[in-house]
Amino acid sequence: MKEPKKETVPRQNARRRPGRGGILLLLVGMCSLVFFADGVARRASAAEEDVPEGMALRWANALYLAVPREWKPVVERDGVGFFKGIHPDAGADGPVMMVMVGLMEAPGAGGYRAFLEDIEKGAKKDDIANFTKREEDITVAGLPALFYSFSGDVRKGEVSRSVEGNLVICKEPWKDDKISDSPPSLPGDPPAERFLMVMLGGDAASIEAERETIKHMLGSARRDAPPLREAARMPYGAEGERFRFTFGPAVAADGVLALGDSRAYRVTLFSPDGAVLAEWGSKGEGDGAFSYPRALAFGPDGSVYVADDRSGYTGDVQRFSRDGRLLARVSVGTKLLGEQGINYVTHLGVSESGEIFLAGQNSLGDGNSAGMLRLSPEGNVLSRFQVPQGFRAMTLLPGGKIALAYAPEGDVRAERIAAHAPSGERLAEWSIYGTGAGAEDIDEGVYFRPTFLAGDAEGRIYAFDDAEEALWMYGPDGVFLQVVPLGRSFGIMEGLAATPRGDLILQERPGSMSASPAALVRFENAFPARVPDDGLPSAFVSPPVETAPPVAAGGDAPGDPLLEELERLRKALTLREEGAAKEKAGDLSGAVELFRESLALAPDAELEAHLAALEKSRETSPGSDASPVPPSVPADALARYEEGVALQRQGRYYEALLKYRESLAVNEDAALADYADSLERLLRERAQTLVARAIAYQKEGRLEEALAAYRKSLESYPDPRIAEYADKLEAILKARKNP
Repeated sequence: MKEPKKETVPRQNARRRPGRGGILLLLVGMCSLVFFADGVARRASAAEEDVPEGMALRWANALYLAVPREWKPVVERDGVGFFKGIHPDAGADGPVMMVMVGLMEAPGAGGYRAFLEDIEKGAKKDDIANFTKREEDITVAGLPALFYSFSGDVRKGEVSRSVEGNLVICKEPWKDDKISDSPPSLPGDPPAERFLMVMLGGDAASIEAERETIKHMLGSARRDAPPLREAARMPYGAEGERFRFTFGPAVAADGVLALGDSRAYRVTLFSPDGAVLAEWGSKGEGDGAFSYPRALAFGPDGSVYVADDRSGYTGDVQRFSRDGRLLARVSVGTKLLGEQGINYVTHLGVSESGEIFLAGQNSLGDGNSAGMLRLSPEGNVLSRFQVPQGFRAMTLLPGGKIALAYAPEGDVRAERIAAHAPSGERLAEWSIYGTGAGAEDIDEGVYFRPTFLAGDAEGRIYAFDDAEEALWMYGPDGVFLQVVPLGRSFGIMEGLAATPRGDLILQERPGSMSASPAALVRFENAFPARVPDDGLPSAFVSPPVETAPPVAAGGDAPGDPLLEELERLRKALTLREEGAAKEKAGDLSGAVELFRESLALAPDAELEAHLAALEKSRETSPGSDASPVPPSVPADALARYEEGVALQRQGRYYEALLKYRESLAVNEDAALADYADSLERLLRERAQTLVARAIAYQKEGRLEEALAAYRKSLESYPDPRIAEYADKLEAILKARKNP
């Protein structure tokens, strides 16, 4: 008699959610289905502490796992898994895939063994011969669990199919469950017990080879907040034609949001909690007007840059104050810049140094070429390089580095992200798994389409993958960090931006099955980036721009007088410090020359007196190394300055400013005066932003919130007019409560 032929059951990419039954079929299919659950026991950032060498902390639904670095992530609609070898969707045998399943309600009578009983009942029903099972006690995130494996044969005519499966199930119900994946119990029914399940895919040999690794991964798992968690949802009033054709969003360092409307020729600014702060713009070709605005960005000072397509190859970038005042305009089209120009700007960014980066297309030279144009803060061309014609997204990274997403020619399946130096040199390139993950040509089931990019203060890159509806996080060098699926609870993604600390702003348009309004959604980052401290108070808002802007049309146009003054002062202080060093070393002639250069840039009465004494000393004692002692700062002035520093460290910025002014009244110091002026500008702008927010609240009838914002503005910078108005508003509210 002929021996029945044995076949291994192929893996299926199952994406349907099973009911109470069907656990056996789910495992036999080697599926990568997961159940998303982000209930957490505590709110704390998971860190890479105590992670063994060669492994990395990865988030998978409800837990963080120490996963071998060579294991690659896989994303389903509801969750995240990790695999070794060929991608599970590629159809070949052999890889190990581990998937966290979150919380699952037990079938039948309940309890963790109900899952196993369901498998064994299914085996009998399907006449599985030679059914064997193996059980091993392990732990998962501190909970007792069971590593369960089974195998058997199913005969269909002359063909015998081998079936096998592996899972890990926690023995104790999951506590602190904040998510419900099934309909709630009927009134009076006890809450259903739910258990954490881990599903393992791969043949018996590969599972056995990685058994100890899997046990270690699960044993060291920890519960924590997901890498990105929705913190606020802010509807932005999209209705009819309003915000139907949007561009942006952009987010400033202080959390203020900007969203543009190409068809309405408008830009709208929102507070960090979604209240409208300002809205401005009009149709036209003149200064301050728009023809077809397509991209926007915040500058380092909080001003708003808007890129606009103009007729006749004269595209431009205009810079505005937050209340819509035009500060500058520079032409970037081919009419002025020739082949260096960009007529159709699709992406715009402004670096921390004020350099402007534009990506888009022109219609000269080699046809409709795509390019990246880099301008100085004054609007002069610094560099330009070609980018792939099919690039989709752009973001800036610290130091003026640029990240681009594009589809390689002839390959629209696994698109790429590339990091470039400001001049265009390519520094790194990767696809879905990041750098150092090995070849991807065998992963035929992988689709990766990063349609939006954003970057934070540490240079980490956030990419929205339209193919799997997931947010991928990479390090500055492209190493994969984490991935978070959005497919279950999110609509259609229309834009992405990141704050310096790595919080994300997502622009969502509802899908066909959703009735929720279009919204800007803020996701909090559990791994906040370290934001550089420039020595000034945290700039929740940026200083107002009262002078000419750093962007101006034409190469010979003057720059920002304020910026030029600050640069001149910086050079003067540098020369003064170098001169003091030479004087200390005994090089009096060198010190005199440097002090003179410093005074030519910035007059300083104290330094002038010291220089005169130094020159007199050289005349009376030509060969002497001795030098006069520079005048000391009066003790009273020093004490008030130190009081100001202490107040500033406590966050009492306005009181600190008053102490700095008191110190200056006793002893003039140019550096301290400039610092105090900068601090005052910041506090004034913070107060102005709070007042704008209060006005927005007031227009919506939210008077108590408006009053709170007015009072808060007075804490930043007292204004008698605002104080008087706040008192009147408070009286009105009291009268309404006590008629």
